[in-house]
Amino acid sequence: CVKGKVKSLIDASIILSKGIGGVVTCDSTKLRKWTYFDRVLAASIADMLSFIFDRLERIEVEEHVRKLAYTDLLTGLDNQYALTEKVMEQIQSFEEGQRGVFVYLMMDQYTEMQGVLGHDGADQMLTITASRLKTLFPYPAQTARLAFDHFVIFLPIKGDLEFEMGRLERNIN
Repeated sequence: CVKGKVKSLIDASIILSKGIGGVVTCDSTKLRKWTYFDRVLAASIADMLSFIFDRLERIEVEEHVRKLAYTDLLTGLDNQYALTEKVMEQIQSFEEGQRGVFVYLMMDQYTEMQGVLGHDGADQMLTITASRLKTLFPYPAQTARLAFDHFVIFLPIKGDLEFEMGRLERNIN
């Protein structure tokens, strides 16, 4: 609105759980007397906005907490808690006779490489390894980092076990 043209104004605070979040204002270029209904309407709009903003913030916080609880923050892979949940869900949905294989990988001489490359270099090596494992074993495989240089892959197998194990060995090597 153009400065100096507002003749009448009504406002209501948007009160969030962490404090004031803003103000809802209604203005008029004509002088008017705001009714009780006008004040209730402005307050109701402010209350609805407060609820929506608080709910959106809560959803963001819940998603962040879930990410912290179920993700290895360095590599972006699932951690052991997420792996356990996802594998249990997959196993419960298996068809008759379907199997799965767990592959446990540990990087050789990780401590020595960390000593040579430093912590940042070792972190980069873990991130690259995680990315390669995710590429080599896409869904429905589940890939997780358990700790330091320890990775686990769960592969559901529908076909011939020996064929799948050969394919797995070729991918890993």
